[in-house]
Amino acid sequence: MATETWLYLGHKYNNFKQNDHIKAVKNALDSEPPERLQKNYLLILGQFEPKAVEQFQVNRNDAMLVTARNLALEGNPSDIFDLPEPKIIRQKYYSGQAPNDSDQEAY
Repeated sequence: MATETWLYLGHKYNNFKQNDHIKAVKNALDSEPPERLQKNYLLILGQFEPKAVEQFQVNRNDAMLVTARNLALEGNPSDIFDLPEPKIIRQKYYSGQAPNDSDQEAY
């Protein structure tokens, strides 16, 4: 399942989550994935095992990763997915293109 789908629907299907799923997320984080996936994996752990997030460090210069880790440590951040993702985040982390000044208004 895509990480975005798991984040969006995971809290509704908690009964289907198995220990192997969480282990796979931890293994994925250990493999140093791209920032977008790191964010998603941290938030997935935050929904199901917030204490496990403590063992993973993030680039302290990446505000998105720092914020994702802090939210994950709080536990069950699924309510943040009720809000649309800012355009600047989608462009920087999904497309690989740097946003221009006019995109700042998309918040």
